[in-house]
Amino acid sequence: MVTNPDPSRQIGSGFGQRMIMAKLGCKPFQDFQVDLNYYLSTTTDIPRYDRLIESRTNGTPRSAEWYYGPQRWSMRSVQVQYSRKNDLFDKARIVVAHQEYEESRNDRSFRSDLRRRQAEQVSGIWATIDLTKEVHKRLQVLYGGEMVSNLVGSTGSQHDVQTEVDQRINSRYPDSSTWNTSAVYAGAIFDLTEKVAVNGGLRFNVSSLDCVFDTTLFPYPVQGAALHNAAFTGSAGVSYRPGKEWKFTMDLSTGFRAPNIDDIGKVFESAPGMVVVPNPGLRPEYAYNSEIGVEKIISGKARIRITGYGVLLEDAMVRRPFQLNEADSLLFEGEPSRVEALVNASSAWVVGSNIAFDASLGHGFTLNLRYNW
Repeated sequence: MVTNPDPSRQIGSGFGQRMIMAKLGCKPFQDFQVDLNYYLSTTTDIPRYDRLIESRTNGTPRSAEWYYGPQRWSMRSVQVQYSRKNDLFDKARIVVAHQEYEESRNDRSFRSDLRRRQAEQVSGIWATIDLTKEVHKRLQVLYGGEMVSNLVGSTGSQHDVQTEVDQRINSRYPDSSTWNTSAVYAGAIFDLTEKVAVNGGLRFNVSSLDCVFDTTLFPYPVQGAALHNAAFTGSAGVSYRPGKEWKFTMDLSTGFRAPNIDDIGKVFESAPGMVVVPNPGLRPEYAYNSEIGVEKIISGKARIRITGYGVLLEDAMVRRPFQLNEADSLLFEGEPSRVEALVNASSAWVVGSNIAFDASLGHGFTLNLRYNW
């Protein structure tokens, strides 16, 4: 352990990143277009500087090493748009995408020979179809569906930096886990009058999760978890324009989020002396949202928007003290640790507001101000 000669310099906190993006568009005829997209992002090792400056009660560092291994993300997608009117739709958009992501967490305690490595690989497929149809000049209908499927790979190993011997340890997530979701939706926008417009929609969601816990390396209370959830969500709104300079809006909606692999399956040290464990009994959370807004155009050159919102979360997923095998603490990585897990709280409120101001200053200059609370 040595003293940093320049305390204002965060030694070992830098990293490098490379990104590549490519797009190709093809329009074989007027009403048909195909777009191909490719993205690639890679990094060097990324140190967890906040972990590296933690110290024990005797003043020595907790960690000699703590860094993310190279993070690699790639995505390729195909988008097809067709805009010839027929009985089913006026416009159709289909997107199919495939993503791959990998990262690792690596740490070694101060003056320890053992380096822990937990590596993850996620492969995901996403497909969606969106259709719009103008029934008549005042009514537009939107409908479609989507499907998402993820496969999560996770491994754990311990490397002795002196003997170069590797040993298998508990992974961060249950290996070979799957998480799938699909949905169908329908909505409409209707102009009641030239000043009043209403909109509404309904969506049916289905979500499933399957994972198997390796009980030979960690004392899980169950062998695995399999969740299957379904829910309807909806929205409704109205906007009123008394004139060209004013606009008033009000919206109501519901939301639904089912637990994913990160919520229900991971084991990790959230802070020194605290370990987060899986909770197979975790349930989905629901949100009920309301929003009201007003917009004013000033002299045709400036616009101010004020929005207020409130969200009621039912069965909100929050981290709380937990028991594993009827114990509220355990020995994790050689250190006594208090057990925590994500659980469903009874309810929670989120309230906030947003003020936005945009103005044209002339000569090509614009002013944009935002305030969020």
